[in-house]
Amino acid sequence: MITNKRYLTIAELAGTLTYYVYYGSATITLPTVPSGITLTDATPSAGFFRVQITSTTLGVFSNSYTYATIDGVDYKLYFDVVSIDTRFKIVSTCCTDNRNIAWFNRYGGFQNWNFTRKRTEGINIEGDEGVFESDLILTTSDIGKVYPVESIDVLIGKAHIDVVSKLKISIRHYLYNDETGAFDTQIKVVRESFDKYNNGGNRYFDFGFQYYKERLNVQCA
Repeated sequence: MITNKRYLTIAELAGTLTYYVYYGSATITLPTVPSGITLTDATPSAGFFRVQITSTTLGVFSNSYTYATIDGVDYKLYFDVVSIDTRFKIVSTCCTDNRNIAWFNRYGGFQNWNFTRKRTEGINIEGDEGVFESDLILTTSDIGKVYPVESIDVLIGKAHIDVVSKLKISIRHYLYNDETGAFDTQIKVVRESFDKYNNGGNRYFDFGFQYYKERLNVQCA
C-alpha cells in the first residue's frame, strides 16, 4: 500500500541507515534527492525500493519529495536530519555521579533521562579466549572483545518507569558529555541486563541496566 513515509535521523550519526518501501504494482517515479540519500528501485525485490541515508553528509536538513501520484494525490518521502544537540535541553548536573543518557528509538523519537545512580564499574569480555601451547606451556593468544561497562541502579517513580524502560528497545544511545556540553558519546546498552520491575511497592521501582563504553584495545600474543 502506497503511503507517505517520514524518516528522522541525527546529523552526527555515523554509518548508513537502510529502509525498504513497498509499493506493489503501483507506478512510481523515484525523485532526485540530495547526496547522502540513495533510492534504489526493485530492491530487495520487485515491488520494493530501498532508501539509504548517510546523515553525516547531509548536515541539518528537511525536505519532502513526491514518489507517486495516484488519483490526483501525491505521496511523499519526508526526510528530517537534525542535530542531536537541538533535540535536548542542556542539563547541568549537580554532581559527576550522574549519567544523562539520551536514546533514539526505532520510531524516530528522542528521549533522555538524567540518572542519579549508584555507580558500579566493571569489564565485560565478549568472544572466546584463544589459547596456544608452546613447550607444554599454555598461553593466551586472544581474549576476545573487551569493553568497560557501567551498571546503573536507581529508583524510578511509577509514572516514569515505562518511559525509561524504552531504553531496552531503542537502537541508538548517547551519553551526555559534561566537557563538551553535548550528547556526543555513543554507548551500547546491554539489553539482557534490564531489571525493569523489582520489588517496586506503590510509588517507586528498582531499575537497573548496564551499558558498554568504547571498546578497549588489549595486547594479544
